[in-house]
Amino acid sequence: MEVYRSRLQLLLGAFADRYGQEALESWYFEIGNEPDAPRFFWGTADDFQQVFTTALETLKNSSPRLRVGGAAFTSRFLADPQKSAPYHRLAATLASYPATDFLSLHIYSTTYSGRQSMSVAIQRFDELSSSKPLVVSEWNIKSAASASVDSIIDSEAFVPYLIDTIAACWTSGVEMLLIHKLMDFPRLDTYQLGLFDRNGWPKRAYTYVRLMREIVEGGYTVIDANNAIIIRGDDLLLAAADQPLSVDFSAYNIRSASQGVDPRRGSLPSGEWVFLSPQEGRRP
Repeated sequence: MEVYRSRLQLLLGAFADRYGQEALESWYFEIGNEPDAPRFFWGTADDFQQVFTTALETLKNSSPRLRVGGAAFTSRFLADPQKSAPYHRLAATLASYPATDFLSLHIYSTTYSGRQSMSVAIQRFDELSSSKPLVVSEWNIKSAASASVDSIIDSEAFVPYLIDTIAACWTSGVEMLLIHKLMDFPRLDTYQLGLFDRNGWPKRAYTYVRLMREIVEGGYTVIDANNAIIIRGDDLLLAAADQPLSVDFSAYNIRSASQGVDPRRGSLPSGEWVFLSPQEGRRP
């Protein structure tokens, strides 16, 4: 571990020289990448605990103001607690360290089975976190490359996944959500999860993510009623109906909407959604 420690020290020194110490103290240092997935970490849970402890100590010795956490667990280990027991214990142990600033998780929505599906996954992880802040450091729809992935990323079908995730983050107090990934690899000839295609053109998911960021970046609230969910920011809101929802469309500008939305009806049909900004002088 001493070689690992010395290389971390060299890396931190290079970062400080290039970006400045103040910048480093605004970053999130995430230790690990899916240690519960054998393709990414070849050791045991105990082996990773040693890696994490060494990195945490090294980073905090550099500056106690650095924000350090991990370990970017997969959401799969939440689905089978018995099989993944060593990693459940590992997550709880890492969270118990006073110096750990956050716990992180990777989540890929494999199916859309209703608004509670994402909430259940995050809440299960929250139970292991000992009240430490949560970071979702990778999120998107299912990671297995297929034609269905490509059609969802480039269509309005992406929005229900996004709604479910943002609502779950609000409910569980997730501190940060990072979407994986920005752009498709130019030389990879298969379906990919990028918000931009391999030629640099934005997919439709990019538009929805940009609108959602407008809602959440200044702080947002979620109203989860029996018939609808409303995600509201300072100047923009998203309404999604489980059952028909009365909406005075004359008070709003429609920024984006699913195909079934007709403002002349005065209601939001079941299963439809709409991004709205208020008319001048009104609040959402």
